[in-house]
Amino acid sequence: MGNRASRRANRDSLRLAVEASLTESPLPTGWEQALSSKGQIYFINHLNKTTTFNDPRLATARKARNTRKLPKYVWNFYSRTQHLRAKLHNNFQDSGTLEIIVRRDTLLQDSIDFLCNYDSLTLTRRLHIKFEGEAGLDYGGMSREWFLELSKELLNPRLHLFKKVGYSYIINPYSHENERHLQLFEFLGTIMGMAIYHGHLLHSYLNVTFFKCLMNPDQITVDDLFFFDENIFKSMKQILEYDNVDDLCLTFSLTEVENGEVREVELKTGGSQIDVTRENREEFVRLCVEHYISNNKEQIAEILKGLERFVPQDLISMFSPEEMSVLLGGTSEIDVEDLINNTEYQGDFNAQSMMVKWFWEVVRGMTQKELKRLLHFVTGTTKVPIGGFAHLYGSNGPQKFTIMNSKKSGLPSAHSCFNRLELPDYPSVERLKTSLFYAINETEGFGLE
Repeated sequence: MGNRASRRANRDSLRLAVEASLTESPLPTGWEQALSSKGQIYFINHLNKTTTFNDPRLATARKARNTRKLPKYVWNFYSRTQHLRAKLHNNFQDSGTLEIIVRRDTLLQDSIDFLCNYDSLTLTRRLHIKFEGEAGLDYGGMSREWFLELSKELLNPRLHLFKKVGYSYIINPYSHENERHLQLFEFLGTIMGMAIYHGHLLHSYLNVTFFKCLMNPDQITVDDLFFFDENIFKSMKQILEYDNVDDLCLTFSLTEVENGEVREVELKTGGSQIDVTRENREEFVRLCVEHYISNNKEQIAEILKGLERFVPQDLISMFSPEEMSVLLGGTSEIDVEDLINNTEYQGDFNAQSMMVKWFWEVVRGMTQKELKRLLHFVTGTTKVPIGGFAHLYGSNGPQKFTIMNSKKSGLPSAHSCFNRLELPDYPSVERLKTSLFYAINETEGFGLE
């Protein structure tokens, strides 16, 4: 009897040890651990849109006995992004890694040359990016950097692909000035698809009108001209509201300058001979909107060709154009309190350590531009993840912003693959601030972890 009880106790101990080790491992793809309003741990299955108290890592575990009500699955923007990525990884995912070696000064062409040699399945492997001439191991930080820098290159004015309006971009109607524009638009679509698949963000916002063209071209209206050219937008609004539009002496044609040459563009056959009147002005404005914004079907088709290599149309349609902009570009505004509330401490540090208090004192005094430099220094990106800093990812899944003490003297150091900042011991808050600002403003590239 005693031996049987002893064996049972040993089995129970072994089972508990195995379960403890399993709960330290990453959750399966598409799963997330969360806390209920009562502080109770439960698990979210984004693939099937369900919730459970049972840990999916413990396949043989007995069902949890719980008298509390299980939180329902909430279908919002954040959960849709997680459902999207779970579906993509469930649909197709190649094993192994893919090393991509590029040079910073020829980043775009190196990347095009490399990616064109592989099919979509191969490009779903875990990416290892190496910048030639820089020592470093890619645990996620350099991949983030690659997507950011590559998207920045594609928005470069010298390529004539996009027109900058304020702080965002829209397709340049004269993109054909670059004879490779269609190839580059397809490559952009590929990078967009890969960024969504691998959970990375792009450098800058493509504005909402761009995503309308991509997803819902029938929804384009005169208001979208605001994101193309504010002066043209104002002119169109005036034409629609002006009582004596006949006095403006307009015809169904436009005068434009391209490559230094003045040319007349007819909005319809014989347009230069048709006057704009009160009766037909809505048609005139509609044709102007089509000319300025919707006359990009070739470019849009190429972008979709690249994007749909990874993200099928039915999954894209889950999102509005505004949401797609955030899905690919993230949130630009950094909420310091959200960052503080989602920071972990390692080594000898905790939230009450004097060095930590000094650090947050310095951070609270930073401008948004300085905050972005700090975030880039520590995480490899200037963008806030969807859902806020609680959903920051590192090389092995969820990894919060982390601060630990450094045994070394000198400047702060960072390991962007692990979202970790290491702070030496400074004698004053002023010395910490000086060293931190120097580090985030003067360092570039990647060193060894």
